[in-house]
Amino acid sequence: MGNFIFGYSAAKDNKFLDYTPTATSEDSGHPATNLKLYANPKQDWRGLVATDTVITLAFGSAKTVLVIALIDVNFTACYITENGTFRHPAAGNLTISQDEGTGRYDAYIALTGFNFANLKLHIPTQTPLFSESVFRIGSAICLDTKMELIANPHEYEPEFDHEMDTNSFKSGGFEDINLGDIFWQGTMNFPTINSAQITQFMTLNTLKKDQLLLFYENKNDTSKVYVCKRRSVIGVSYPPGSRADIKSIIFRETI
Repeated sequence: MGNFIFGYSAAKDNKFLDYTPTATSEDSGHPATNLKLYANPKQDWRGLVATDTVITLAFGSAKTVLVIALIDVNFTACYITENGTFRHPAAGNLTISQDEGTGRYDAYIALTGFNFANLKLHIPTQTPLFSESVFRIGSAICLDTKMELIANPHEYEPEFDHEMDTNSFKSGGFEDINLGDIFWQGTMNFPTINSAQITQFMTLNTLKKDQLLLFYENKNDTSKVYVCKRRSVIGVSYPPGSRADIKSIIFRETI
């Protein structure tokens, strides 16, 4: 359990750590390349089976991968290898849990000692969730750059909502139209921070508001991970004394 973690592309190109994906089973209408549509996980990869499946992410050369995040999947067990002896976890499977706020199954998977050219995601035979018949993954994010905030927020307000439109009628009635999936939005306040902590927030500021970020709550629930963008300015106030305050910062999930 620790402070909030933000992952991002050091090149500021919205690609995170780039890779070329292939899968041992693939629906041609939902190819493995959809795993890199990070801002739109509803355009997903889908296999043709619910039996042992392997997805290979090829980096082109050995890369240090700190994290792989799986967004919007329909299975609860998997494990990770490369071409040789690396395996995570060392035995058995990782367990993917449901984010009760969004209803989706997501996973933030921290890796130690991974420096290889290929990452293999193994999905063992199991019954897919939601009465579906084949495996699917919305997106897969690999990180070689992340930042754990030194400061803990004084207040953190996670909200879950979905876009709606409303048609109003002369009779006084109305009709709601659901425009999309449930999304997470987080508001954070950071009063009383020091100069080192300010530097971290300025790093977030240089990433600009259109930069994709991976946010992880880091509170022992690996489902609390979101691909998001910053939706507010990062403002610093300097009251009398040696401290500084960060005003409310808002991040919103891209779905």
